[in-house]
Amino acid sequence: MGVALTVLTVFGVLPAPLWLAIVLAVVLAAVPLGVIAGDAVHQETSVHYPVPAGRAAGYGAATFLGFAALGLGAAYLTDLSQLWLVIVGAPLLLAAIGWLSFLAATQTNRTKPWMREVQSQYQGADRFSQDEAAAARFGIYTVVIFVVAIAAFIVLSFTVGFAWSWLALVAGFVVFFVVLARMLFPSGPARTNHTNTNGANRD
Repeated sequence: MGVALTVLTVFGVLPAPLWLAIVLAVVLAAVPLGVIAGDAVHQETSVHYPVPAGRAAGYGAATFLGFAALGLGAAYLTDLSQLWLVIVGAPLLLAAIGWLSFLAATQTNRTKPWMREVQSQYQGADRFSQDEAAAARFGIYTVVIFVVAIAAFIVLSFTVGFAWSWLALVAGFVVFFVVLARMLFPSGPARTNHTNTNGANRD
């Protein structure tokens, strides 16, 4: 409800001054979503152990910063003369991305032993299921791609205007999916196992 009200206010569906739209974006959207994110990782489930309180608070705070930045960005799109919204929101967004990336990269395995045993018995067909190092590299590449894309978007917004700056985000998504396609599936020839009449496997 709070998120929907915030969106309607920020984009002018519900008439409200800019300062009120920003307050609603922070209070009714960013704060609740940050609390939900922190509380979610702090809860123990049948599959995962809970994240310690301090780290859970970090997840919540980083989520709050990210959604607060998105709220400021949405407010800027409704009034392009308010450049201070970009000046404040862009560092918040980059800080949120960096903080979440750090937390994810340093997160220990929360999976409970019984689930790890089940996972060890399952061999996925994609590369990330078979190669954890490749999955970690892809995560780092993703962060780099979007940090560069967002930074380029901000710079171009100030230099050439929003009419062209959004292409930086499109380019970021294109590069992301190209990297995903190249890393997710092995580039070597596919191997097919055949089973003979005696039940033995052969290539």
